[in-house]
Amino acid sequence: MLNLPDNWGGISISQYLEINELIKLELPQTNYFIELISLLADVPISDVEELSYNEFMFCIKSLDFLQHKPNRQHSQSLATKYGNLYFIESFNKLEIGAFIDLEHFFSIDYIGNLKTILAILYRRKTFNDSPFILDEFEEYGDWIFHRESLFDEISILEVYNIIPAYFKFREDFFEKYDGLLGGPVEDDEPIEGESIISRSERIKENERQKSINKWGWDMFLYQLANNDVSRINEATKINLVQAFNSLSMKRELGV
Repeated sequence: MLNLPDNWGGISISQYLEINELIKLELPQTNYFIELISLLADVPISDVEELSYNEFMFCIKSLDFLQHKPNRQHSQSLATKYGNLYFIESFNKLEIGAFIDLEHFFSIDYIGNLKTILAILYRRKTFNDSPFILDEFEEYGDWIFHRESLFDEISILEVYNIIPAYFKFREDFFEKYDGLLGGPVEDDEPIEGESIISRSERIKENERQKSINKWGWDMFLYQLANNDVSRINEATKINLVQAFNSLSMKRELGV
């Protein structure tokens, strides 16, 4: 009998991503399970095709757990072959640059970009072992794609729930800072009783709002850098909450 995992703990991140790609192919059910069993048992497809009907159905039954998403809290540390990486403790501790990158990768494909997302959230940590000096996470850098392979063999069970946790965080976060990155654009259609001048001003404001929405993050960083392009890279390193609070204060005070 083939050696198959009996729970999510036995499936690596790389295998999970392959399963996700397999699902996208929308294969006939039998072909899908042949491919799936081959993938998870790490055997050639020919070995699966040689199984008896009862053996094949037993393998399918043993993979019933795949019908339910992993539901364990994400791990605070991950053991890679090059040493441990540590979760940044809280999404609130992200730098604004890291947050913007997360928004980008989540909006495109948060499953396909999972390893890149993990490289943003799990970092090296310096333990100072001192009652006076806090332990320190490394500063966000340009190494995220370089580190993707470190997560290949990590169990998907250790990290999957970062996805719903982040979605919940961003929902609460954007609700708190509603309107800071621009708002909805109104319809340009005439409003009954509206004067030509009023409609012209409304259309002009709509065009301005469209530009703000289009360049939202760029405008955000530009303002955060005090309208100094040369300081934008420096601005990306500011803590997420501090960045939003700072810009919120500037907007409210008109400075």
